[in-house]
Amino acid sequence: MAAIKEQHNINQKEIAAKLGWKVDRVKYYLNKMKHRNIIKRVGISPKGYWEILIEDNMWQN
Repeated sequence: MAAIKEQHNINQKEIAAKLGWKVDRVKYYLNKMKHRNIIKRVGISPKGYWEILIEDNMWQN
């Protein structure tokens, strides 16, 4: 989430590089957050961006 907050138009490959993860792992967690309505993708790639729908401290519980 911090990577998305810093750069809302970041893509999955960039998130993976920033975290030292594989892209598949990033996809897994982004999909989990999308299904829980924590984040959503607005627009289409490559011009789309991520929107955070709830505050960090609300989804960690």
